[in-house]
Amino acid sequence: MRDSDSTWRLGNATCDGQVDTSVHGAWLLVTGFLFRLQNHQPFPTELIAADWLRTEEFKLAKARISSLNFANYGMFGHEGRCVSVASAPSQTQKYVELEAGPSCYLDIEAWTAIRFRVVRKAASGKPIIGEFQFGKWQP
Repeated sequence: MRDSDSTWRLGNATCDGQVDTSVHGAWLLVTGFLFRLQNHQPFPTELIAADWLRTEEFKLAKARISSLNFANYGMFGHEGRCVSVASAPSQTQKYVELEAGPSCYLDIEAWTAIRFRVVRKAASGKPIIGEFQFGKWQP
């Protein structure tokens, strides 16, 4: 439905209980990655694409995410509810983008988020983090 200022607003929604497996798998991967960092486990490089692991960009991103304080991660709710879908696969886009924004309480700069791009391994089809980067949060 449209509001008086011509913006769209959801008036009604229903759930049939089905999930998009590519999006849900990506969400499980990213929330698992963040929980492992919260629990001070070794950095989960096995969840990251091998070609990105070899880049300077990865080394910088790893240092930045490793320096975050994860003590309050999950205050919004358990099970990674603060991680949201930024974009889903389509005919022209073969990846899922997820965002861990301010509601994840990761003690990063105001209005900053971590955006994860999740791709599928060619051999197995399993989701893997293709890259992550810090940027302006997109509410």
